[in-house]
Amino acid sequence: MWNNSENLLRKDIKGQIYKYNMKKEIRNKKSQLAIFVIIAILIVALVAIIFAFNSEKIKQIFSSSDTSEKIKMCSEQALKEAETNILVEGGLINDNNKRLASGNNISYLCYTSENRKICTNTHPALKGEIEKEIMTSIRPKIEKCLDNIEGASNNKANITLNIEPGILNLNINKKITLTKDDQTIVLENFNSQINSPLFEFIMLSNEIINQEVLCECGIESCGVDTLELSKRNPNFKISAPVYDDNGRVYIIRELNTGKEFNFAVRNCILNV
Repeated sequence: MWNNSENLLRKDIKGQIYKYNMKKEIRNKKSQLAIFVIIAILIVALVAIIFAFNSEKIKQIFSSSDTSEKIKMCSEQALKEAETNILVEGGLINDNNKRLASGNNISYLCYTSENRKICTNTHPALKGEIEKEIMTSIRPKIEKCLDNIEGASNNKANITLNIEPGILNLNINKKITLTKDDQTIVLENFNSQINSPLFEFIMLSNEIINQEVLCECGIESCGVDTLELSKRNPNFKISAPVYDDNGRVYIIRELNTGKEFNFAVRNCILNV
């Protein structure tokens, strides 16, 4: 009888302890939830305060982004137009030594006025010359864009261009100050790029010229094995040139884009 009473008492005590622990756990969870809610409210309030004090700064950040985008679009358009003209005319627009082919004046990259003579590479620094040609074309267009941007300094922009594998890389250094109320942002460097096979065209044309000048005129047929060269450069097709008294025109085509680079050679004219 005593043992049953004792067991009942123990069960009752355990039940009381269990209920107490459950209530304690519920209170702890409620406390934790309340803390999380308070923290969330504080974070929202802090963000609101920061936004209120920096709304003008945020507006200027968007303005700086718009300014950079305008310069980028203007630069890319100028680069694309310059690239088109360069490809059609054999890399050199301002070149007096040209020949007419397919309605275009094509630059001679290797030339001799004499028959039965090996031509001279007239543009050994072709990459640098083309970079200067492009700069001559794009500078006034970019300067005009910069002049129309509020906050641009009166100093001339420092513009540099590099023809790199697969791209034309343009950098503009020009100080532009955006000011509103007491907030000021200064922008200085702007970079633009367009995809372009011009670097590869220059390398392939240099290889063609090197093969032309190594020919033994009168002993062998001068020219380039365009089929073999195309096989070694599967992204490009080098068309076999047509010979006449004015030499021949090479056409290098990038297969992916269809862009072409045309240039002329007058070398070892025998059939006269």
